[in-house]
Amino acid sequence: MFWIGALLRCSTLHSDESSGVEAWKQHRVASTGQVLRIVAGEWKRFAYLVVLMTFMMFFSHGTQDLYPDFLKEVHKLSGVMVANIAMIYNVGAVVGQLSWPHSQ
Repeated sequence: MFWIGALLRCSTLHSDESSGVEAWKQHRVASTGQVLRIVAGEWKRFAYLVVLMTFMMFFSHGTQDLYPDFLKEVHKLSGVMVANIAMIYNVGAVVGQLSWPHSQ
């Protein structure tokens, strides 16, 4: 799924985004106060999104924090091997985040 998503993202990197820029210019807010008024008007939806993202963070950290134990207990890997795997996937996560093109 990751590679399919990456291919789709790369296929749209050079597409014409002028309509998106125009829509952003037409709908952007003038101040932080205006953003807060919009959030207050949509407080139920905003609260739902906060709860949703909180649980997603809990699940994300749970899988990352428990993965080394899973490798040790289920797959019987040595502590050194588990540490090496953890370092590799964490370095990969940082390099991937820093090197992936982001919207401006």
